[in-house]
Amino acid sequence: MLIIPISVAYAVHLNSECNVSITGQYFPITFEGENRGNPDNSFYPGDGLHFIFLFKASDICNSFNVKPVESEGEIKLLSHNSVMGPSLQFIPNNIHAHDDFNTIPKYLTTFHWYEVIGYSDPYSHNHHCKCAIHIHTDPIFSDSPFFSYREDKELTSSDAKKLESIRKHYDKYQKTETQSWVLAKSGIDHGHAINSHAYEDDKSIELFENFVKDRCSNLVKYQGCVYGHAEIDVKIISELCLHAELKKLGVNLSDIPPNDMCVNHQTKLHLTVQGTKIVCGFNDRGNEVCKPVKITKSKNLTPTVLNADFDLILEKLALRDDDNYAAKNIAGNYYLHDPVTISHEPSLKWKELRANTIQFKTTKKHEMKKEFEFDCNANNCKYAVSLNGLYPTIHDFVNGVGITIYNATSDYEFGYNDFEYASVVKNIDRQIGGG
Repeated sequence: MLIIPISVAYAVHLNSECNVSITGQYFPITFEGENRGNPDNSFYPGDGLHFIFLFKASDICNSFNVKPVESEGEIKLLSHNSVMGPSLQFIPNNIHAHDDFNTIPKYLTTFHWYEVIGYSDPYSHNHHCKCAIHIHTDPIFSDSPFFSYREDKELTSSDAKKLESIRKHYDKYQKTETQSWVLAKSGIDHGHAINSHAYEDDKSIELFENFVKDRCSNLVKYQGCVYGHAEIDVKIISELCLHAELKKLGVNLSDIPPNDMCVNHQTKLHLTVQGTKIVCGFNDRGNEVCKPVKITKSKNLTPTVLNADFDLILEKLALRDDDNYAAKNIAGNYYLHDPVTISHEPSLKWKELRANTIQFKTTKKHEMKKEFEFDCNANNCKYAVSLNGLYPTIHDFVNGVGITIYNATSDYEFGYNDFEYASVVKNIDRQIGGG
């Protein structure tokens, strides 16, 4: 049987039931019994997750291929393993290929084909010779190209048809080239240690391994799984701009077009699977011909990564004196020896549920004497303030919230006093926001 890519008058699918499917999901992992992810399935920089892709194709397919798992943006794979059928038992620890994609500046060539849409009026030219006169016409080309192709792009089936039309009628087109700086994806194929995990409880690892074992056992032909552990970088870049990236490389921007190019920097995992079926039919001459047809399915896993920037909210609290009166004036000012009490609270969402992974460090600059301070480093804190001259009070705090009591004791402190607060947030001891 002859197998060639050729158009046919009509076709019969020898294996028309060749179907391909793929699904995927990700899960937060735990550290010290707490999820490294938020209750709404979002993540902060520095969080981690497990992932799994499940795929299959009909066994009638002529062939089946699983592409390398791709990571893009601020997600980094620590492990990427695969299991393929047919297998009755779970066979782990086969490292699957991985491409880590980054968006970087590249100086690339783009090819353009302009279509001939007419010819100029005839004109004569004798080449400085009186023996003959030559009549010329010049081709007139379309204002925009019939087809353009950048060297780093994959040709689609539609692109291939246009190039085939150009090849057949090459005298009706003119080819030109342009070069320019662009932001383009660049992939690096590399491996990792099998079953690498970071900042994760043993119980979390065990639960995921059991889940994978359950979902990836008793596989049939053309069925399989790709799974692993991924970490989200502590620094998130939401947008990349060409001019800024070229400046980092020391490129002279005077030679660059003034219009900048910016792209969204998406964080995602991607896997493509591909089955092949054979399509046969008869051409215009009545000969039977066959060709392979690829069936491609892809799945993206795009975790939502929240910005870890936050506001630090300061409030002047009114404690009570021994007689249970407010130890602050109605106007909001104080007398000497009143307890100047300032609370601070970072506005970061979900902080009250993530004290084992999300921690705050607040620093204060002031001239006034500090009598007392407390910072809550747990999801919830109940604390009693009991100082001489004050009525005992109980306060409820959440992670990152604190209270500081100052005391003005000298006449030089009359008037306005400055207090400067700054706070940073860390994800398991790695700074992700504030400053």
